[in-house]
Amino acid sequence: MEAEQQQSAGQEGKRARSWGSARAALAGTLIGALAGLAGSVLGYYDAGKAREAAAEARRADIRRQAYAAFGTKVQDLATEMESLRNFLIQYQNGISTEELKQQNNDEYVPALQRILQEEVNVRLVGTPEARKWLAKTVPPRKAAVDLLGDRYLGRNKAENWADEMGEVIEKYRTAVEIFMKHVDAEVF
Repeated sequence: MEAEQQQSAGQEGKRARSWGSARAALAGTLIGALAGLAGSVLGYYDAGKAREAAAEARRADIRRQAYAAFGTKVQDLATEMESLRNFLIQYQNGISTEELKQQNNDEYVPALQRILQEEVNVRLVGTPEARKWLAKTVPPRKAAVDLLGDRYLGRNKAENWADEMGEVIEKYRTAVEIFMKHVDAEVF
């Protein structure tokens, strides 16, 4: 009987050791699974951050392109405004009506249309801060367009018109320069 008890105790010890080994293996598997899950969760969040950073970089590139196109088109428009101003000044000194119309229709009006399109692009892709600064460029542009239009249509015959036109174009350029300084910090 004693031998049976010793044999039974030996088997229980083996079972206890095998249950302990099984528990240890199970605990190790559980720890490994939890570590893998934690790694996957961290990887998912890191991937989300990387996707957001890439998306923000794409948005910044789009804004940068819109701002650059706007700046270029402003220079084109200002050049065409000055050209039309010169044509209007010379119109009194012998330039034909046909030449004046050609300058207006073929050069100035398309430049004005392009700047209006670029303003829309900047409003669509720009930040709220950029839109605020863009809005400050509109009144001087409108003033220049109105002044040119009035002279072209014969409604403004003032002697100081050319000087006033030069001042308005310069105000427009200054407003655009201020806009560009503000958006430079945003995209670079």
